[in-house]
Amino acid sequence: MYNCANLRPSQFSLELALQNFRYNILTFIKEHPETEFIMVFPAYSIFQYKIIKKEQYFDAFVEFEQKIYDELLLCMNVKLYDFQSAEELIY
Repeated sequence: MYNCANLRPSQFSLELALQNFRYNILTFIKEHPETEFIMVFPAYSIFQYKIIKKEQYFDAFVEFEQKIYDELLLCMNVKLYDFQSAEELIY
């Protein structure tokens, strides 16, 4: 439904990103309670975080991730793995 592929970082919209997540991912997860989903949040390079901060959407990015976590944690058929704070991978 929503295509964010052509957006520049400065055009990041928290609300659009959440709608995209809910429509394309969360709906699918809820429609298939018999399936176990493994969600992986990979480690980003420290340079990626610098770009996010430079483009001034760091706060929205962090809020987006937190909202995703909160919604996924309510799904009994989802396991979350987050490597974004693994210092040995991001530095």
